[in-house]
This record gives sequence, structure tokens and C-alpha cells, in this order.
Amino acid sequence: MSSIAEKLAALPPAAREKVLNGPAYSPLPDGVVPNFANPENSNQMAMAVVTVSLALSSVAILLRVYARFLVIKQVTLADGLLLCGFGLFVAYDWCLYRMIAWPGVLVHMWDVQLGRLHEFLWNVYLGTNFYGSCLMCLKTGVLLEWVNIFVPRGTRNAFWWTCYTMLWVNVAYYVAIKFAENLSCIPQAHIWDKTLAGGKCINEKALVTSTCIINLISDVLILVVPQSIIWKLNMNKARKIGISIIFGVGLLGCVAAALRVWTSAKYLSSTDSTYNAGAVALCAQAEITLLILVACIPAFPKAFTSMGLPRVFSTVRTRTGSRTAGQSGGSGWPSVASKKQLSASSYSQIDEHTLLPLSKSGRDLSREPPEGPPAAVPRGGRIVRTMHFETSEEYTNGDVDRRGEAPWANPRSNRHR
Repeated sequence: MSSIAEKLAALPPAAREKVLNGPAYSPLPDGVVPNFANPENSNQMAMAVVTVSLALSSVAILLRVYARFLVIKQVTLADGLLLCGFGLFVAYDWCLYRMIAWPGVLVHMWDVQLGRLHEFLWNVYLGTNFYGSCLMCLKTGVLLEWVNIFVPRGTRNAFWWTCYTMLWVNVAYYVAIKFAENLSCIPQAHIWDKTLAGGKCINEKALVTSTCIINLISDVLILVVPQSIIWKLNMNKARKIGISIIFGVGLLGCVAAALRVWTSAKYLSSTDSTYNAGAVALCAQAEITLLILVACIPAFPKAFTSMGLPRVFSTVRTRTGSRTAGQSGGSGWPSVASKKQLSASSYSQIDEHTLLPLSKSGRDLSREPPEGPPAAVPRGGRIVRTMHFETSEEYTNGDVDRRGEAPWANPRSNRHR
């Protein structure tokens, strides 16, 4: 494009004005007549994609904000990063709407005047900055979310180190690439205005290609890393598949990122920049939308339950006996308790923040036995066997002594009554 600037500088004013008012693509393909007023485009399709994806993302973020801020009332750094990423996503969509308004999505360069090409490239420049910053915030937030969900509080295991390594590499890479993109040309205005004489730029093809490939790799890692933890949970295969499907939404995000690599390669190798840039933008739109859904879906069950709506996602539960006493029933709760109480005390929900985070020892504090005496024997029933048991846990229940021994099971406790 620097040759265009040199040619324009060598032309007299009248000839230069004529070239600027002509098509940005030269020479024209055989039989093509430029149409600057109403070029062929795919604006209706693009408008539908952008609007629907923005609506889905907005609903997902609102449900997460409702669950985290109003129901659980526990806000973390991940929440702030996800909200920041959503704000940048809205800014990116503003650039897409501007592209739809002019010159249009999937519009050929011969239908765009050379003198107005800088308007299009300026919009692409803004959108690229919003896109990269948005991904940095969202991916960092998702990795922190994986740590909050799958790592017991105060523990630094292999999963913790993996997530934080990916997190800092992700932040360092996106910060570096933002500097490289914004300083890729001298003067900086030459990034979007190729008619400026004397401008110099680094290898744009290498910069964009490396960005797309590394971005795809990070998407795949964010999808794959939690799967190893999910499939090690102590629950049946059907439930493992169910929760994997929730996180598997990220697989579609990886597909969108792969498509962005392909469309970016076409954009860099083609001289029809305005047409191929629209395809790249739509792939990036899908990628960001799916990443937002991955971050927000775990909060949906809590939000739906608190609003009294039917549970769209079945609660995923897993036995935690091995986390506490090494065996189910290790809490020492009376065996005559009802099945409902036993189920509630033996299972722990896995969906995000439905229960308190695990402690360092892996003990879920929300799994304390219900207060009050054990369930009464149904009327008409009879006692066929008694059992003496003890546990080292202490309860606040007045009917159980400090050793956790049931008073009706210890004859010595009845002597002083």
C-alpha cells in the first residue's frame, strides 16, 4: 500500500483527486462496474448475527450478575474481569454496527472509494483493539473461575499452577500484542491511512497470523484443562457427561477461533480487504459470545432456582464421603435419619457457587448435618434393633453431647436426668 502513497504524491492535484474518488481496488476485474451508492452486501445476515449474539451475551451476563451480586452476595476478581470484558465486547459490536452502516459487511473493495478507505481501516483498527482487550479480560476471568470452582480454598495443586501459568502467559501475551499492533507503523496514522507518504510498517501478515494461532491454542487449553478434573470427580458417568456438555460450549468457541484463523489468512493474502475483513469480524463475534457463555453458564442454575423458575440445568451432585471421612456416611449422622436427610448430607452440589467453596482439607462446610432430633419412627412401626455409635465431630444440637454421642444410645447419659 505504500506504493499507492508514492503514486498519489507524484500525481498533480486534479489527477490525485480523481484517483481518490475512484475505486480502492485496481485494476478492476473484467466486467465489474463500481457501485459506491448501494453495493452488494450481507448486511441483513450480519445484523442478525451481531444482534442475536449481543442479546445472548447480555442475558448471560445479567443472570451471572444476579446470581453473584444478589443471591450469593460474593463478588470476586473474576466477576469484575468478566464485566470489563463484556463492556469491551459492546464496544467491539459498536464497531461492527458502524461497518454495517458503511461500507457494509462482505463488500468488495471496488465498491469503496479509495479516498474513504481510511474510514473503514480506522474502524477495523478500533475493533481489533477492543477484540484483543476483551479476550484478555474474559480468558483471565474464566481461568480464575476454574480455580474458584475446582481448587479447594488455600490449596495450590497442579491444577492451580496450570491455571495461573496460563493466566499470566495470557495477560503478558495480550499486553505485548497490543503494543506491537499499535506501534506497527510509523507514523501511527499509517496503520489506517495508507495514502500517507513516507509511512513504514512491520510485517502485518506475521503479526496477525501469530495472534490468531496463539489465540486458538489458548482457547483449546481453557476448554481442555477443566475436563481432566471433571472426569476425576466421584460421580456417575451420565453426570460427568452432563457437566462436560456445559463446559463443552467452549468447543464451539474453538471452532469459531479456528475459522477466524482461516478467514484471517484469506484477509492477509487477498487484495480484497474490505470483503475478507467482514468474515474475520463475524468469526470473532461468535468466538467472544461463546466465551462469555462458557463463563456464565455455571451460574444459571442458582439464578433460575432463586427466581423460582424450573431448573433448566439439572443439579450436578457428587458424593463427598471420600473428601471428609474417607467413606460415605462418615459424618456419623444417625442411621435412622430419613432418606431425604441422608441424601442432603451425603451429596454436595458442583454447580458454581451453589455451596460455599471447599476448605483446604476438602471439607465442605455446607454439608453439616441438619439440626434437631432424628426423624421419629413412623406410627405403627416398631424398633427391631438398636445401634451404638460415636464420632469425634461436635454439633451445636442440644440433644447430642460434646462427643457426638446420641443420649438415647448411652445409658450413662440418662442417669443424671
